[in-house]
Amino acid sequence: MKLPQSLYIHIPFCRKRCLYCDFYSREYRPKEAGLYIEALCWQIDRLRYKFKTVYIGGGTPSILDIELWERLLKSLGKVQEEKCEFSVEVNPESLDEDKVRLFRATGVNRISIGLQSLRQEKLQKLGLLKYDKIPDPDRPRLETN
Repeated sequence: MKLPQSLYIHIPFCRKRCLYCDFYSREYRPKEAGLYIEALCWQIDRLRYKFKTVYIGGGTPSILDIELWERLLKSLGKVQEEKCEFSVEVNPESLDEDKVRLFRATGVNRISIGLQSLRQEKLQKLGLLKYDKIPDPDRPRLETN
């Protein structure tokens, strides 16, 4: 029997469900997410082989609180090969510097950014949240040296 080389983990939580999305997702609730991560870690901790690739998708995985990320990444560290390609899907509204630092420190070497548009009117038509952290491309910016 050939052992699997890749692991996909689905994080089914989102701040808000997108109108166009067909993936399974639920509104983010910290307590429910905590129980979900504990169940995942329980299963991961029982795996007896290592993976060449790990991909965490969703939903919106980056919505998880940093403590949940720490728990999940600790478990995943035990089942990834040394030169593992480790990818995480993120959305701009739920990614911060602390999560990026944690990702780097725990072997995440690829980030897939879910960015459908930089234009707020298009985001509204799609039923998406506004990305407050990303500058509007139509707004003039002050140039600094």
